[in-house]
Amino acid sequence: MAKKIDGRKENGEGNVRKLPSGKYECVIQSKYLNPKTGKPKRIKRIGDTESAARDKAKMDVAAWEKEIERGKDVKINKAKTFGEYMSEFIEQEVKPNLTGSGYHSYISNLNRNFYPFPIAKYQLHMLNAVEFEKYYDTILGLKSKKTCSLPMQLCKRCCKWLVNRSLLKENYAEQVSVKREISDEYNRKREEDIKKRKKIFTPEDIQKFYYAYKNNMGQYPVVVLFLLETGLRAGEFAALRNDNIDLENNKIYIVETRSLRFKGNDKNKGIEYYTKVPKNKETRFIMMSDLCRECVLYMMEQTRLKCKNNPDNLLYPTFINGKRRSNSSMEHSC
Repeated sequence: MAKKIDGRKENGEGNVRKLPSGKYECVIQSKYLNPKTGKPKRIKRIGDTESAARDKAKMDVAAWEKEIERGKDVKINKAKTFGEYMSEFIEQEVKPNLTGSGYHSYISNLNRNFYPFPIAKYQLHMLNAVEFEKYYDTILGLKSKKTCSLPMQLCKRCCKWLVNRSLLKENYAEQVSVKREISDEYNRKREEDIKKRKKIFTPEDIQKFYYAYKNNMGQYPVVVLFLLETGLRAGEFAALRNDNIDLENNKIYIVETRSLRFKGNDKNKGIEYYTKVPKNKETRFIMMSDLCRECVLYMMEQTRLKCKNNPDNLLYPTFINGKRRSNSSMEHSC
């Protein structure tokens, strides 16, 4: 027979009893009526200890009451994972404040650096600071700090959102101190790794691109030289029109860029390219060096000779159809 421990309904602590199995059961009555029955809502939770059972019941009552105050009657799904809550958080709280390309970037980053990891598959009661520390250490060991900063920040924001909804007891993601390298301490292994690490483009590589471009070996060596010389993003280069080139004053005006977004801003409908304002949302210009000007004149000439149709007056469209070049095509060809 179950043994009653105490009854503290008056201060929201609920009734707790010990079950024959040795576990404890707590029942708390909400201050609101259940819309489905017209009677006071009662929530029952079981835990290994009296305090554990009471904490679970109190959290779930608070969560249910907050949803009722928002005009909803939501059944709390104990099997729902942190990854599922993250998806809900992104759609409800983050997406409304992002551009189409920003939303695509967030989802792409999470698909690579959050959802495949164990933390995304844990139910809320399995979360704690130790698990977030393991996750942070794992991704920081695989990716750059800049890449990891987004999923780490979203974990903190999502946990805060869950705490505010009384679905999570504490913001465990915020409690983790990320390990930092001591910048003035000599690390032999790190120095050796840096020496062995291949640079993206060595001076010899750049020289090869120059000779390839001069010898007209394909469409792309001139693109690589142009990007290296100007520092433009690939999307900004793809959107350049001849109207943006001021040969008289040696200036290139960057007024738009090519980017990716989900069709209809829905992550389930595939992706599409579109043209948008530059990343800083302001037009800027760069001065052309002698090599940059040489590359521009070469691209203009090749476009005139090899592109029969250029409806958007692009500086260097694809020769077959006159459309903007995609980032992926340039990456593969370079």
